[in-house]
Amino acid sequence: MSKQFSTQLNRLETLLVDIRSKESEFLNIEEASSFLRLKRSTLYSLVFKRNIPFYKRTKRLLFKKSELIEWVEQNKVNSLLEAQSIYSNLKGGY
Repeated sequence: MSKQFSTQLNRLETLLVDIRSKESEFLNIEEASSFLRLKRSTLYSLVFKRNIPFYKRTKRLLFKKSELIEWVEQNKVNSLLEAQSIYSNLKGGY
């Protein structure tokens, strides 16, 4: 049992390292557009307005995958249930 547990733990650690390394990789405009499921023109517009994190190396635009994930998560809209819960917590705090 202990050897099986150790083997599974090693697999999980390997998967975690793999996931973390993929999140820190840089994407070009095509890859970022595919990852976000946005048209290239929309992505260029977001870059022009500086509404999305990006890097510019010479004339190439690069996007860090982990920062794109954070950007998407920052723009989360709460569900009605979540909004009601937040409201009742605020209301109860006064």
